[in-house]
Amino acid sequence: MDHFDVATVMDFLEQRLPEPEMAACGVHMETCLTCAEMYRFWWYFLSTIESERLVNAPEQLIDRCIGIFPGAPRGTDSVRSSAGSSSTAFSSLRRHRLSAASMLRGKS
Repeated sequence: MDHFDVATVMDFLEQRLPEPEMAACGVHMETCLTCAEMYRFWWYFLSTIESERLVNAPEQLIDRCIGIFPGAPRGTDSVRSSAGSSSTAFSSLRRHRLSAASMLRGKS
């Protein structure tokens, strides 16, 4: 197996690969230090940005930021609701965080 690209690592982290590929990637990382290190980097990165310490910016600040762009919509509620929230953006990461953490501990 060749070294992983970032998309494969992300799919593996979020467990979006078919089961046979998940298994093959896990086995590959047991023997490939390069791919294991890339996995650790992206796992740490995603764990950091999805931290529960992060909070949403106040609505007034979001409106001001959106308003600085020419042609920005005045009613920004529809823009924000269609974009989703940070809590839904990382929901799959939260679900699989424990399995990723246990894998890291097992491969150190």
